[in-house]
Amino acid sequence: MTMIRSALVHLALAHLALAHLALALFVIALLSPEIARAQSATAGGPLTEIEGSDFYQRVLTLPGAELHRSPDTATTTGRRPPVFSVYYVYGHSQVRGQNWVEVADNIYGDGRAWLPAELTVPWSTMLVMEYAPVGQRGPLLFFDESEAVDAVLQARNRERIVNNLIEAARQGRGEDGVLSFEETGGVVGGARATEAGYLMPVLNFQRSSQLGVRLLKVASLNRDAGPPPPPPSVKTCDGTLIPTRDERAALRHIRTGIVFVVDTTISMGPYIERLREAVQIAHDELKAAGLLDRTSFGLIAYRNDMSREPQKSQLEYVTRVFQPLTCGAEPGRLLDRMGAVKPARVSTRSFSEDAIAGLYEALGGQNADLGPAERMVWEDADARFIFLITDAGALPAGDPQSKYPGVDLAAIHADATGKDVTIFPIHLISKEAQARNNVGPATEQYRLLAMDQGQTNNYKSVAADDVEMYDRIIREAIGEVITTVKKWERGEKLTQLSVPLNPDPETQPIGDLIVNKMFNVQQRFLGRVQGGRAPQFFEAWAADQDLAHPDRMALRASVFLTRNQLNALGQRLEAVLRDAKAAYTDQRTAFQDMQSVTAITAVDPNLDTRSIDSQDKLQAFLERLPYKTRLLTMRPKDWRTLGALRQLTLIGDIEYKLNAYRELSASDCWIDMTPRIPGQTSRRGDPGLEVCAVSLERLP
Repeated sequence: MTMIRSALVHLALAHLALAHLALALFVIALLSPEIARAQSATAGGPLTEIEGSDFYQRVLTLPGAELHRSPDTATTTGRRPPVFSVYYVYGHSQVRGQNWVEVADNIYGDGRAWLPAELTVPWSTMLVMEYAPVGQRGPLLFFDESEAVDAVLQARNRERIVNNLIEAARQGRGEDGVLSFEETGGVVGGARATEAGYLMPVLNFQRSSQLGVRLLKVASLNRDAGPPPPPPSVKTCDGTLIPTRDERAALRHIRTGIVFVVDTTISMGPYIERLREAVQIAHDELKAAGLLDRTSFGLIAYRNDMSREPQKSQLEYVTRVFQPLTCGAEPGRLLDRMGAVKPARVSTRSFSEDAIAGLYEALGGQNADLGPAERMVWEDADARFIFLITDAGALPAGDPQSKYPGVDLAAIHADATGKDVTIFPIHLISKEAQARNNVGPATEQYRLLAMDQGQTNNYKSVAADDVEMYDRIIREAIGEVITTVKKWERGEKLTQLSVPLNPDPETQPIGDLIVNKMFNVQQRFLGRVQGGRAPQFFEAWAADQDLAHPDRMALRASVFLTRNQLNALGQRLEAVLRDAKAAYTDQRTAFQDMQSVTAITAVDPNLDTRSIDSQDKLQAFLERLPYKTRLLTMRPKDWRTLGALRQLTLIGDIEYKLNAYRELSASDCWIDMTPRIPGQTSRRGDPGLEVCAVSLERLP
């Protein structure tokens, strides 16, 4: 009977003029007072969090959510939205003691339906947190109140307190407000949220008095309700899928990819030769152990601009791929081609070289000037490393002679982070570089490039005349990779380093850094194979840094977007850049437009950028974000003081990110959250609604 009444009500409302709306609501009230209250509460657009604001109430759906035609369990539509679907709230109702939420997936009210409130969670921004790589951090603890988290941070003996809390949680005792902890021992830690099927949307945040630490209220949600999916498979180099949950057997299938990006100008001769010798040793060890197919190698050489003589006729190339990274590209193939790698015969036009061009091509940039047979294929590698070897700084992004104008090292770093590639810059400090004042700027560049998830720095400097030290660093790095591959072949797991990593790159052996990364890769790989999951709980407080060691990242921020929303972001940025380049608008307006697009994306991608029509409104959006991109931290006066060249560089960086969005759209990060149908092994949803946790670094 309720279904018939509801249908009549909707039909009547559709044909009544506004003048008769009050009468219609009166009739509805006579038919069903409870439904009348719910419907009248939703006249107009979505409900707002603050009256008169542009911040609409939104919810995320939990596993098991099903849409209903009215707030009644008997009125199901049979439609189950994908887990973590975002809906706008149009009304609330309580029917027979059960709370309901009226929702639509748009701000126009089309297709409204009802959801049980207990199968939703409120959400006001698009930010989600992901577990940082496990490495040197401890398990994450979750508390019932923010004050409990902050109390641990302020304690003098916090390391002992944290260890006691973790041990108590492992024994099933929640002490001092602890609700849960990362009980998987890091199996999930470091895996992308959508890859591992978990999500931690940010519900609220505070800043701790402990410098740099944010306290976050998150909801921990798992994608799948019910039994876990079928066991995943590991893929061999020829594409064969091997289903396995056996840990020892799985370890043998972890693959490593290494690309060397080498400055091949005049002064680099001795270092090229020592690199070849190190690769020869690696080849011999792997061959003797029968493991040549476990580690693949690539090599890109770079120099500088060739637009003028004598460079034009004698420099040969700006970049050249001597060996592409492909599955099965073992060291012997690289050795065959390294004989052709020679230092340049003429000097380049400037002391700094086009390192960005070499790195961009090593990462397989969308617009890289490469043929299909030259591209680096990272997808087949689990552990992914780039070693940049140079004795000079990198041409700045604004240099008119750079091969890929507008691409800067910050963009390279963001791209590497998004692809889980770790970059190790090995910077050779020469007397000539010191005389030309190139050392300081180059060091700053490469330390930025080498920042690893906010925990360590992979930069290494070596005196250029100390060839033996350079040799030891290269051999130690490659040697640790080979040692780890041998352990995995024996079915041996790596354990966390007993000595914590030091964030100072000059004091940390490169071997420790390599082992730490290989440990992260191992845990993430086993998480996929074993089906490791995040703990099941809802709405808790955590710190974004390790409680025992607040200098180590525990959570990292991403933006939760559908493929459609990423494409819309690209279209908005294209329009802003088109206007800026065509001089339709002054640079100050261009800056405001770029900030508005970024802020809208992080808070509510479905809003029009015209929603932010003033600096006050922009500030209101920014205050909702615990994390901001470089662009969002700038003020108008900061933009003005940059100067024309640096403004153009920043605009060029956004252009680079547009290309990265196209690449991301075609990547494998997208997950179909459509609920599984019993008996089916796959999901069949709308590709435009597939989701990906996009690193905050990838926003402008």
